[in-house]
Parts: sequence; C-alpha cells; structure tokens
Amino acid sequence: MNISKITTNFAEARGLSVYIDEYTSILWIGADNENIGEDICSYFANDNGTFTWKGNVWLPRDTKEELPATIRDEKHLREVIDFISKDPVVIQELAA
Repeated sequence: MNISKITTNFAEARGLSVYIDEYTSILWIGADNENIGEDICSYFANDNGTFTWKGNVWLPRDTKEELPATIRDEKHLREVIDFISKDPVVIQELAA
C-alpha cells in the first residue's frame, strides 16, 4: 500500500510527514522537522485501504482521544493530519 503524493504534500504543507513502513505495514504520522525527527502516532495499514489505530508516541492525551480508531480512506487521513497539525502542543513542537 502506498500513500499518494497529494497526501504526502498535504502533510508536508502542515509541517508533518506521513509514510507507510512496507515491512511492518504501519502508517506513521510524524513531524517533518529535522530537529524533532520523531513520529507522533501510528496506524496499521489494512489491506482494504483503511487504517486502524496502533499507538501514540507523543500526542497529548486529549488530542489522541479525538483521533478515529479507524481511518476510512486517504481523504479521511488528510482530515486526521489537518486535525493533528492544529494541536497547540504539535504547533509548539514544530515551531521549536
């Protein structure tokens, strides 16, 4: 499974990165910042094009609780990316 260029560009425009580890089939959403270089959260990439929550790395608990357990498709993934990018803690980390 691959993430489209539209979605990767969408994430990068918001200071985030998104990629799928082909060996583990895990979708990672991370900070697109050399100083941080850390993933924020992850989802399992399912064969049917959906993504299922895997784990949190450093999102605030309140933000994590608002994320969907299942992302339906890439359009929904872009909505999740946009939501994460607007979190005050994420904004502060990206600005550091």
